[in-house]
Amino acid sequence: MAGSLDVVGDMLRFVGLRGVLSDSHPLVYLWRRIAPWLIGRSTTNRQAIATHYELVNDFYLEFLDATRCYSQAVFERDDEALETAQLRKLDFAVESCGLKPGDRVYLDASAFREKYVKPSFVSRYIFPGDHSYFCLHDFLAAVAKTPLDVLAVYNDRHSYYLTCRVWAENLEAARDEVIRRWGEALYRRFRLYLWGSGLCLSEQRHGGLPGGPGATSGRVSHTTHVYSQAGVKCGKHPPPAHKALRNELRSRF
Repeated sequence: MAGSLDVVGDMLRFVGLRGVLSDSHPLVYLWRRIAPWLIGRSTTNRQAIATHYELVNDFYLEFLDATRCYSQAVFERDDEALETAQLRKLDFAVESCGLKPGDRVYLDASAFREKYVKPSFVSRYIFPGDHSYFCLHDFLAAVAKTPLDVLAVYNDRHSYYLTCRVWAENLEAARDEVIRRWGEALYRRFRLYLWGSGLCLSEQRHGGLPGGPGATSGRVSHTTHVYSQAGVKCGKHPPPAHKALRNELRSRF
């Protein structure tokens, strides 16, 4: 983060070295655990959210596409435009939730197989705080105790990888502008975060969005969930919904 090392070239290969490096920082781990007790859970939660999500919109727009969605897209092909894949994601949300004009929906979640494995890099620079990951297995077990049934679980890990890759490429293309307006440290932080997340997702390692770069293999599954009392279904993402609803949902991101 301090600029003592510059990487020019294939960032995926560079972050692939993560597996041979240590990410053990006991003091960071300890502070993350005791901070909520010392300064309050609400305070630490607000700080954690603000650190990542309350940066100026113009910064995010340097690497997002025209839909302005800071959410994983749904790709049909590796060479598909990000905007096309994002519109498919919005269509999916509208169709799956049966949305009408004026409705609201929270669209994003990342499911992990383990809850308490957040790397120190992520805790220090991306998502501070002692929150745990959304664990798919625990969530499905809890749903099984309710009147709700699972309609579908989609493994969108590869789409998440493609999304992170395009975001990282866009950020690199905007390097000079980002550094000029917000400083080199922020550019370096997000460059490493996005490429590291892309690597973890491409290799099924732990640590993709929102976990960030990690080194342990075989622990992450990024999915989209739809729940209803109607029954259980499986299959591909549904067809596009009405354009007007899609545009309304798009404007809220």
